[in-house]
Amino acid sequence: DVNNTSPGKNYAIPSNNPYAGAIAGADEIYALGLRNPWRWSFDRTGGQLLAGDVGQGTREEIDIITLGGNYGWRCYEGSVAFNTSGCAAQNTYSAPLYDYDSTNGAKSVTGGYVYRGTAMTSLVGSYIFTDFYPGAIQVISNPYSNPVVSNLISNTLTDAMYKSSFAEDLAGELYVLSYGDGFIYKIEAGGTSNTGFPVLLSQTGCMTTSTQQMASGVLPYDISAPFWSDGAAKDRWFAIPNATTISVQSSGDWTFPNNSVLIKHFRIDNILRETRLLVKHSNGGWGGYSYEWNDAGTDATYIPNGKTKAIGTQQYIYPSSADCMQCHTSAAATALGPKTNQMNRNHLYASTGVTANQLDTLNYIGMFSSTLAAASTLPTLTVPTDTTATLRNRARAYLYTNCSQCHRPGGGTISNMDFNISTADASMNICNVASTYTFGGASPATTRMVPGNANTSTLFRRLSCRTGVANCVAADQMPPLGSNLVDTDGATLIRDWINSLSACP
Repeated sequence: DVNNTSPGKNYAIPSNNPYAGAIAGADEIYALGLRNPWRWSFDRTGGQLLAGDVGQGTREEIDIITLGGNYGWRCYEGSVAFNTSGCAAQNTYSAPLYDYDSTNGAKSVTGGYVYRGTAMTSLVGSYIFTDFYPGAIQVISNPYSNPVVSNLISNTLTDAMYKSSFAEDLAGELYVLSYGDGFIYKIEAGGTSNTGFPVLLSQTGCMTTSTQQMASGVLPYDISAPFWSDGAAKDRWFAIPNATTISVQSSGDWTFPNNSVLIKHFRIDNILRETRLLVKHSNGGWGGYSYEWNDAGTDATYIPNGKTKAIGTQQYIYPSSADCMQCHTSAAATALGPKTNQMNRNHLYASTGVTANQLDTLNYIGMFSSTLAAASTLPTLTVPTDTTATLRNRARAYLYTNCSQCHRPGGGTISNMDFNISTADASMNICNVASTYTFGGASPATTRMVPGNANTSTLFRRLSCRTGVANCVAADQMPPLGSNLVDTDGATLIRDWINSLSACP
């Protein structure tokens, strides 16, 4: 109570708090049973307190926080039982205003505000919230009486945005903070919502789809350590606008100019199945777009929400735009393939029949903002399949490509593992470190990496896990999305490296 003071303090604890003066709990507690409130706000009209509460794994919730309320955690995750040992009946707990699961994009809720501005009259009194991970900004109409939930903004921007918080200005207008690109966006009334991106690949101007030929100025490239994509063979290109250049950072990451595009083909059984575009838009934000090729191989269709399709004996995953941006993290400079160490290798340029080092070639044609040193003096990444290289170097290259975009400082995971190639082995935070993840199968591994024993190392077990594999469940697998098949060669490499260790590196 900031309007009341007591000796030695500039506030007083209200006497009607549920534990005030009691032995059972701290006097300061106003409400309990929340797991991890992420952004709360007061309705500036009625004073109600609303909070987003991040769930453990399957549900997210919005709560109206009241004096003495108990919102059920750990007994309940949203409206679903979690661990009810010793718990009271569910109807004795404060029910969430709204909770949602993965079918509605549940990852990590970001609470917002009840809109009290004047620019969007139809939204006055509605609660606006979202999920941290890419997806729609949502609205709850009539939150205090007859709540109805719907999408407020769903387009290529929100499908690529990591939305860490909302903000409210003096006039009550709302803003959303984008963790990925660092921008603050204002929510305003506008036209009808749409994808805002070409429906057909042929409409992008990147290639002539009828002949599968790239447009002029689109440059091919290759990398040393490719990401596992359920066995698909890949071809890569990029294009930047005329009169622009690429900046190379001291870390070896590349900063592309606005309106650049990275293009990747995916082939299974030597048939073109998918093309993905990674686009840096004019505002500096990135977006990912997956196109499914037709059976005739003449064009491909944008599938913003992704899909799974039977191809031969496998269930092939076309990622949604939101899925794309979960891997292309800003911590890893978003463009994961084109980096100095990945690109420092020879490439056969089909248009000329010449094989040359890619860095020297791009340097020669003026693609960089500053002239690079000779490729022979720059770092290069080990090819994970190169059996002449050391197990350590092969394993580190594999983890760098397949894991480090998320498992590094700022990568967005709850663990502190760091697989960046520049990180010392002893600083990866894996060796004999207790896992923050509880493995769901039998005989759970609880240590990230046990030297000499891959079978009890969570690192190896999660790489080796997919639905249908013994002693694991779908939530155990790594990577956590976009893959239905184990990379047996990659998992074997990591197993052999762990088993070769007699002590922590």
